Amino acid sequence: MERSFSYNGETHSLLPAHRRHGLNNIIERIRRRFERGFDPHMVGGKAIDTGTEAERAIAICARLNAVRSQRPKQAIVLWTSDYSAVTMRGKWVYVAKGFAQRLSDDALAFVLAHEMAHHDLNHMRVDMIMTGMMGYRQQMELQADRHGLKIAMDAGFDPAGGLEALNPVIFVDEPEDPLEEWPEAMRDMVRRDKTTHPPIQVRLAAIREAIAKAA
Repeated sequence: MERSFSYNGETHSLLPAHRRHGLNNIIERIRRRFERGFDPHMVGGKAIDTGTEAERAIAICARLNAVRSQRPKQAIVLWTSDYSAVTMRGKWVYVAKGFAQRLSDDALAFVLAHEMAHHDLNHMRVDMIMTGMMGYRQQMELQADRHGLKIAMDAGFDPAGGLEALNPVIFVDEPEDPLEEWPEAMRDMVRRDKTTHPPIQVRLAAIREAIAKAA
């Protein structure tokens, strides 16, 4: 008997039966890792910004949470120039200060809502994490873009913020090693995510389509 998972109504085999034991060990390690998530104590207090950008992100999160039915999320702004945002299991959504500073409220709302969408769509479940590892991560990111856009719009933000947040111009002067300042515990995960997201132009096209359908 083979271990399998379901995605979009289809069943996919993971590994042949003789490797079930190894797979079970992998799944258990992933489960423990992702259920623990990240919190301020893990990333280190000195890495967290408590200034204007943090206050803005927290206020935007409050508006987004008001139109969601899932567990509320709280924004954590990291003191770094990298243009990234990330989430894990738990109540935290992280965004780099350098990224937040370049975004309008509407664009930052989309970024935060995208991360919340991963939770709303159950992408943080172990089986969905395994699905992502099996090559479906880009589809998951597009789902999060569309659902995140809806969250932002429901909260009263301009949907054009989604286009602004993904505007390639924002990333032109990104540092050669933008993750150097990130807490070590998060660095590898964010670097991996950068290679599993769809190309920017694909994401922009999907958001334009979603905006047109909502009009």
